[in-house]
Amino acid sequence: MVFVHQLMTPTPFTLRENVTLAEAVELLIEHEVHGAAVVGEDGTLRGVVSLADLARATLDRGGGDRMRKISAVMSVPAHTIEPGATL
Repeated sequence: MVFVHQLMTPTPFTLRENVTLAEAVELLIEHEVHGAAVVGEDGTLRGVVSLADLARATLDRGGGDRMRKISAVMSVPAHTIEPGATL
């Protein structure tokens, strides 16, 4: 039997919901990840965002508006699972 905690990243990379699209792209590339959990100022999970989400949001607007917040393009709700759950 395989448990979630055996495969999960215990401290995943996160972004604050007030980060801009431009900042998010830079941070994801810098940390060599393709996506991140998005958290509020209080650290609670608000959603998830991927490089694909950010690229799509930028391309949809003709490359402009990179200063938009990731909260406008993140996927919500973020689905979670308990570490003790089985796969």
